[in-house]
Amino acid sequence: MKKICIISIWLGLGTLLTSAQTVIQPVQKNPVSFVVIIDSESFRYAEKEVFAYRNLLENEGRSVYIIHHQWTKPEQVKEEINKVYNNKSAVLEGVVLIGDVPIVMVRNFQHATTVFRRHPSTVDKDRVTVPSDRYYDDPALRWRFVEHDEKKPQQFHRYASHLFP
Repeated sequence: MKKICIISIWLGLGTLLTSAQTVIQPVQKNPVSFVVIIDSESFRYAEKEVFAYRNLLENEGRSVYIIHHQWTKPEQVKEEINKVYNNKSAVLEGVVLIGDVPIVMVRNFQHATTVFRRHPSTVDKDRVTVPSDRYYDDPALRWRFVEHDEKKPQQFHRYASHLFP
């Protein structure tokens, strides 16, 4: 009985350890920073290319943070971006999202796209939502959670709170 308890504790601890994000700090310290967000599996397959991209950006004068994790919610991604954004030693210039990163679908946001969508009164939520990176790129914007799409688990529906009731 004791062996089973110990094994389950170790298995639980192992799960906690593998669920933590990994932040690879910049090689160079520059006044401008950049963040590469990638899921852990994609990073494992494209590690060489990601580091080549980091080297290119750092040679252009940016401090590049590489953050990989098995992302399950957009809040996790935004929190990591905000940590770099709030670091006053460098101005955050940009973020690139690679691989299996949660997709924020914004309701009634058609005015921000060039794609024709139906009127917001349409009952079909897929017709009145658009994918947007605005959730990640502006820490000042406030968002209201609508739902997590069960059929498409990488999609998270939101309203931009300052724009819509």
